Amino acid sequence: MVIAEFRHIAYKFPETRGGLASLTTLTIYHFHGKQLSELLGRITTLTRLEVSWCSQLTTLPESLGQLAALTSVMVNSCLNFEAFPPSIGQLISLRQLFVVGVTKVTVLPESLGQLATFETLNLNDNWSMTHLPDSLGQLTSLKTLHLEKYDGLLALPEFIGGMLALTTLRVQRCHSLQRLPESISRLAALKTLSATECNIGRLPESLGQLAALTWLQVTYCYALTELPESLGHLAALTTLHLRGCCALTGLPESVGHLTALKTLDLGECRVLTGLPNSLGQLAALEMLDLSNSPLTRLPVSLCRLTALKSLTLSGCPLTSLPDSLIQLTMLTTLWLRQCRELSALPESLGCLESLKFFEISNCRALTRLPYSFGLLSETTLRTTCYTLNHAMTVPPVPVQALGAVAVKRFLLERYSPPKLLLLVLAARHWHIDHLPGELWVEVGLA
Repeated sequence: MVIAEFRHIAYKFPETRGGLASLTTLTIYHFHGKQLSELLGRITTLTRLEVSWCSQLTTLPESLGQLAALTSVMVNSCLNFEAFPPSIGQLISLRQLFVVGVTKVTVLPESLGQLATFETLNLNDNWSMTHLPDSLGQLTSLKTLHLEKYDGLLALPEFIGGMLALTTLRVQRCHSLQRLPESISRLAALKTLSATECNIGRLPESLGQLAALTWLQVTYCYALTELPESLGHLAALTTLHLRGCCALTGLPESVGHLTALKTLDLGECRVLTGLPNSLGQLAALEMLDLSNSPLTRLPVSLCRLTALKSLTLSGCPLTSLPDSLIQLTMLTTLWLRQCRELSALPESLGCLESLKFFEISNCRALTRLPYSFGLLSETTLRTTCYTLNHAMTVPPVPVQALGAVAVKRFLLERYSPPKLLLLVLAARHWHIDHLPGELWVEVGLA
């Protein structure tokens, strides 16, 4: 394999001679000319071509179509690049095309539809494009379609339903995109569907026909108000991310039918009014994130999530947690950061034997901790992040030097038993070894 890299070329592309005859990879950076030489077509062994930061380049040579071995083309941050030559459709081995930061290309050539082996199309930061050519519907071998910062795109075309080999469809920061096509239901091989920072107001009802779908991500889509009932038909779905969908008010009852679901992220869904009772049917669910949602209480069905390992409630206006949390016997991680209305924790919390990571930082209304905290394992206490919610001071070094009796007197003169318990836990976390063990007796853990 022969690799050549040209940087800061003035205006003339090097002639193809010597070692270039067997070249397989060609990378061109900061070429200052408007066109590359037609001699490029003579490098018949070339398999990978990357052209980046060529500010004056407007197109690739028509001889590009002669590169029968070429499998990958990338055009990156060429600000005056306007069009690909029609001959790109003659690249019989082409599998990947990456077009990144090329803002003057208004349309892709129709000849792309002739590429029988084409597998990956990545269009990133191409805001002058308003549509995709109809010929792309002929790409029956396409596996990955990634559209990012494609602001002129109002809707995905219906012909996407003809891309029968498609396994991954990502649309990110396409701020004008309002809908996904109903024809998406024909994508029988689709495993990953992701839409981030789009203007999508609803998902198609046909979504439920995607039998192979394992990953569904619809995040920061501020216009999304509801999900289709057909969501419950996605029997293979393991991951559902809905973070930042600020207009989403709830989940359909059918969500309880997602028996393979392991991850559910509803963080920053700020008008979420509640969770369906069917949530408790998610027997495989391992991670649930409800951070910064307006929930004031947790659904009763939550305690039936016996496979749950991680629960994130940070930023929720919860005033208390249910005693039924003790039924989450597999729970290893519990995050309660900035739950400013939380005034009490259930006494049963200390009985969660699997708990390893626990955070209660900046819970300003919390005035006491359950005495059952003393039952938590040393591993849990050492890995927990404690931010003291009341002004508390570790005994100064001179007091510590006087020994355990002096430290005990210093603390008992200043703090109530619940505060002492919090300080002891924090001291363990900070690996402070000067607090006397009998403090546990003083705070009621005898």
